[in-house]
Amino acid sequence: MKPASTLQYLSLRYFSRPPHRRQLYRQIAQRKIRSIVEFGISDGTRALQMLKVALRNTPAEELRYTGIDLFEAADNASTISLKEAHRILRPTGVRLQLIPGDPFSALARSANSLANTDLMLINEPCDAASLEKSWFFMPRMLHAGSLILREETAGAQPAYQTISVTQMETLAAARPVRRAA
Repeated sequence: MKPASTLQYLSLRYFSRPPHRRQLYRQIAQRKIRSIVEFGISDGTRALQMLKVALRNTPAEELRYTGIDLFEAADNASTISLKEAHRILRPTGVRLQLIPGDPFSALARSANSLANTDLMLINEPCDAASLEKSWFFMPRMLHAGSLILREETAGAQPAYQTISVTQMETLAAARPVRRAA
């Protein structure tokens, strides 16, 4: 799949809906993103658009995308199955990894393989209790230049809040994971 054309990119950057996604696409366009980890991929549209924008600066063979979602779980608000997510994202040509599960269980299994993540995107809705437990694993995935964005619904309009790597380390230290004896 080709990167976003100039017209597609300008459309995403200035006219995408919902409006808070414009910030996301601008951030991706300003950096050479090689690794994206996204929590909650919804219908896959945002992931596909992020990859198209990232492909403008990074060749497909150098780009890695990891999507963490409950997929087919009965209590999941996601509108996409694991199979459908693969079908939508595979044509991009990026190294694709889709991990079923809540943030904590998914990162407990895979955090060490997700080192050097350039962009971490935490989308709504995300299980707050699971996310809080998963903070412990996140610092090992990041580097000094990592961008962490968390979607929050403040009032009627959602927005992305930037979390610094230092803030993420503080969250992780406050919530250590205890293993059963």
